[in-house]
Amino acid sequence: MNLITKLNLITATKQLHINPIQQKRNKLCTKLFEQLEIAKAELNGSNYSVRKEKKYTNKENGQSYTKEVNKRLRKWYWVNDSGKLNLQIKYGAKTLLLNKDGSNAIEVKDKKELIDTLIALKDAVLNGELDSAIESVSEKTRNTFKK
Repeated sequence: MNLITKLNLITATKQLHINPIQQKRNKLCTKLFEQLEIAKAELNGSNYSVRKEKKYTNKENGQSYTKEVNKRLRKWYWVNDSGKLNLQIKYGAKTLLLNKDGSNAIEVKDKKELIDTLIALKDAVLNGELDSAIESVSEKTRNTFKK
């Protein structure tokens, strides 16, 4: 009973619905985290992989089963002609435009700077600095499904 008196007890209710803007930020932050882990692993000379469950169906008897497989992760960066790294930020399969001039990539000199840039981008996403770019890409994607 002594522990309970030391804790900060409150009355709280769990929010059932997340703000759509916050949901989009969380989605992009998750993907930025994956890119950050890929870059860190490459810098250390190792591989980064994420496991996921995939559902299969046996064609002979129709039974379904799940198997854990590696999730396919694609890098958002590549080495350009001058030997520097180009980084594009993706939302789904679309590339975000980073400013009004139409720039869609960030150039960094090496993987250390790439890691620092990804960390800064994650903070920028959480602060809402890329909300307009995310919404623009989301709107274009939504419009492709309209008849």
